Formats: sequence, structure tokens, C-alpha cells
Amino acid sequence: MKKELENMQDAVNSINITEAMQKEIIQRVETATKRKKFRFSNVVVAAVAIVILSGVLSVPVRAFVNSLIQERMEQVPEEELTALTDDLKEQKVGGDSFSRAYTEEEERKMAELAQRYQEGIFPEGELVQTESVEEVERLGFCFLVTDSTFYLPDRELTEEEMLQIIDFYAKRDYALAEQYREGHADEIAKQKENGEQKKAEVIESGGITEEEAVEIAQEWLIKIYGVTEEGLEIDHYFSDDAPIAGKKEIYHVNWRDFPNRQNYSFWIAAKDGSLVYTARTGRNMEKEAFAVTEADVLLPELKQSAVLFAKEQLQQNYKDVYCAYYSVNDVLSGNVSFIFVREDNSVFTLTYDWNGKIKEFQESQFSAYEEEYEDMKESAEAAEYYKHKGDEAGINWFFEKIEDME
Repeated sequence: MKKELENMQDAVNSINITEAMQKEIIQRVETATKRKKFRFSNVVVAAVAIVILSGVLSVPVRAFVNSLIQERMEQVPEEELTALTDDLKEQKVGGDSFSRAYTEEEERKMAELAQRYQEGIFPEGELVQTESVEEVERLGFCFLVTDSTFYLPDRELTEEEMLQIIDFYAKRDYALAEQYREGHADEIAKQKENGEQKKAEVIESGGITEEEAVEIAQEWLIKIYGVTEEGLEIDHYFSDDAPIAGKKEIYHVNWRDFPNRQNYSFWIAAKDGSLVYTARTGRNMEKEAFAVTEADVLLPELKQSAVLFAKEQLQQNYKDVYCAYYSVNDVLSGNVSFIFVREDNSVFTLTYDWNGKIKEFQESQFSAYEEEYEDMKESAEAAEYYKHKGDEAGINWFFEKIEDME
């Protein structure tokens, strides 16, 4: 559990909220994991992390803006949100519990559905809540408010029921976040004022404006993803508390393609207008899976695309290039990363889908990439374990230095 809480701390630290609220979230999770009939499975902890990172807290989130979940949360009636927080206040137990543990198959499906929830796959109905112990047996599947217990049927949960549980957590976390904002309005307003002041200082010292950052992001949107901003919903903001690659003052520019459930997020450095990070997230438009044996066929063209893009579009120089990917049960994971190391040992990474589409670009700073990769690999293996629990899940990692391709 210590490892899981450390992972949760890392997740919460990446969110642009006050230290007090970070501690509050961690305390709720820690308390919930200490007092319950059945210990939260790893996959449930991962699902909670997904909910927090997906934007249900209505705050800037590192590398991801999930407008689909945000839109859903904003449509929840005020009375329902109030009821959720009131129920928590009245409970005399330390945290949630379950009438039985999840089966391994349920854990696997829950992780899968937590991801699909991010992509806008929501339940058709609501988790039934009751305060009557007598009614629990009749319902079979419900949440008993009085002792904060999820009562699960003897049979395996359906996908709809799992989505209802995930949705319940999302709404409750959102309700708590809304309550926090109402109780700390002055503090939040002060943070906003400080942010505006810091943005003005950056501009005055020669940095770019927010409008210029949007224009730069528009150019990258076309260049990287082949998409124009026409028909997309946009939001943008300034932040200075999530440094990456030594750059702290960042403009975040995010576009949402609601019909296709795609999000395009850009981080533009406020001081010099450089691209620090971009990612395409949301529904996976390509469902094709590739066997690990196909990697040798797919990689040469992907390597060439990455190298050409780095030189011609990004106009970047580098000394070494690495390739990293993994397979699960002999099926390739969804993407492959190409890591470019410059002379000063700073790093930028291009991540592609196996179908050849760019998914992500990120600036980094490492003193020795191979050492850093070992740490990254260990963390990723642990995360993947949550999705593929069981001895039958074989995870193979591939990491190699590649030759430059003209």
C-alpha cells in the first residue's frame, strides 16, 4: 500500500491545486485504504488516479484535459453534489468498503473501463444508493450510504455496473472539489491574481502573450496532427507551477473535438514560445492490434518518420536516438517512443501509434538517459501490472539505440 500511496502522491502533485487540497485528497485515499472490509485492489487505486487526472477536479491537469468528463460533471444537479458531500460528512466509518473482493476478471475489466470512461463511455444509469439495510438484499447491487459500502452481486459485475461505480467516484470527487473551491474562494482568487501578475512580468521581460501562444499552438496543431482549429472548442491559460525541461512559465492551449472525442493539448513556453509538450488523447480511432512479431516490419518506416520529423519539422539536432516499446502477451502496446538525446544530454521524445500517427512530443532533461530509462521502465511495469494482473500476462520490454536514418 505504501507504493500505491506514493504513486497517488505523484498523481496529485501533478495537478495545479493548492498544497492543502493535495493533502486533503491524499488523506481521503489513505484513510479509505486503512479501514474497510476488503482492501482496495490495485486496479481500483489506478482507477481513482485516472479519475483525478482526467480533469474532474476542474483544474489544470498535466498533459491531459478531459473535456468529456468535465462536461458530464458540470451537468450533475447541484442537489446531487450536495447529497454526496453531506453523506460523507455523516458517515461514521473511515472509508468505503465492499461486500466482496473483485474477481481477477473484474479487476481487468475495471481498468479497461476506467480508460474508456476517460474517452466518454459513460453508464446509461446511476448507481442505486440506499440507506436501508433491508433493501440491500432486494437490490443485489447498490451502495449503502450509512456505512459507505458497495454491495456487489454474487455473479460477476456487468460493464454497466462497473461504469456506474467509476462514475460514482468521479462525481463524488468532483463534489468534494467544488466544495473545496467554495470554502477557499479567497485563496484561489489570490492564486489567480498572482498568476496574472507573473504572466505580466514574463511578457514585460520579453516573453510572448497568451494570444501569441495560441497562434503558435495553431501552427503546431496543423504541423503535427494535420488538424485545423475549425470546429474545435478551445481553452487556454497560463501557469508557472509545473516546470518541465527547465521551463516553468507555460501557456496551456487545449482543443477539444467533441464529435470524434479527441483532445489536442499543447504546452508553449511563455518566455520564448517554444513547444514544450503536446499530446493527442481521447478515443482511439484505430482499433487494429499488432502482434509483437510485426514490430520488425513496422519499425523501419516509423523510425524514418520520427527522424525526418525531428529534422525537418522540429529542426532539432541530436547525437543519439533510442527506441522504446513493449508487448503484452505477444501483442504490441498502443505506441512506440523515439528518444532523441542532444549534445547537452537534454532529451525530446516523439511517440507514435503503430499505425504511423504522432501521439505525443515532450521535452525533457536527463543527465544519463539509459539510467533514467531503467527507472521509467520499472514504474511502467508496475502500472501495467494493474491492467494485466495474473501470471499469464507476459510483458516484454524493448529498448535499443538506433542508427540515424537519412
